[in-house]
Amino acid sequence: MKPFDDDDEDSRYSLILNDTNNYVQIDILIDDIDYSLKRFIGMQDVFVNNGITTETYPISRQSAPFIFSDWLLGKLKIPVFELFLGATHWYFNFNDLFRLLNYDQNTEPKKIYKSPVAEYFIADSIIIRKSIFEILLGMSSTDYFDKLEKLKLATKKKRCGKSSISELRIYT
Repeated sequence: MKPFDDDDEDSRYSLILNDTNNYVQIDILIDDIDYSLKRFIGMQDVFVNNGITTETYPISRQSAPFIFSDWLLGKLKIPVFELFLGATHWYFNFNDLFRLLNYDQNTEPKKIYKSPVAEYFIADSIIIRKSIFEILLGMSSTDYFDKLEKLKLATKKKRCGKSSISELRIYT
């Protein structure tokens, strides 16, 4: 949020930023287990307390391979998988799910996928929305993406093998 940016001292909410209790907390219930989720303003971690232990999860995949979104989707029994669209790829996360759930009420009811807000906005593309929808219905997209990942790894190994063979031929 712009007012929380450090570069604009005059527009910051100093009462919130200087408060020692500057956090957002929500209590949720998943499968009859109470969880308390807490995130401090300006921090990049979510603290999850189940009444017995407290665990910390980052919100960004740049800092760790397992993030808060992965934990939340795991508790909801929704698989995390890698999405591919052209040269772009990312891991399915709660934001992707929320975009599908947050349906634009002004769009005609015949459409299940809303149009992207901006042209070429990859994360809101119909292909991605369709994949997420199919996964939530238990259809085959997860199998497809699993196989696509295996193909990607096999292709990489093949290229490395060909490169090694070419190098051996040069030196013999």
